[in-house]
Amino acid sequence: MKPTKNSIIYDITSSYTETKINSKKCLYSAGLNLLKEDIKNIIETDDFYLGNLIIILSKLNYERILNLVNLWDSGIYEVGIEAFRMCNDGLSFYWYNPKDILAERKFTTLINR
Repeated sequence: MKPTKNSIIYDITSSYTETKINSKKCLYSAGLNLLKEDIKNIIETDDFYLGNLIIILSKLNYERILNLVNLWDSGIYEVGIEAFRMCNDGLSFYWYNPKDILAERKFTTLINR
């Protein structure tokens, strides 16, 4: 959302889509294979704390992207898809709509590897 010339997406892929939805410019990419090290490098940069990062664990169509943009601040969970969101305060991490009842334990195991 509202990307600058230093936005992280430019560092992780050259295959992104730029669109304007309700006067909000956003960039997104699909089908990225990010390793734990890639994500760690992203969130450890100073620029990361100037924006937001959402990782979606399912396929998106334009309608879902539109809903994500429109519900960005108040209700991403309402889109109904599993997603991770790290906010620009550097402290808030959200996991929306986990599909597995053991999701929290699995996530904890993943980050502690």
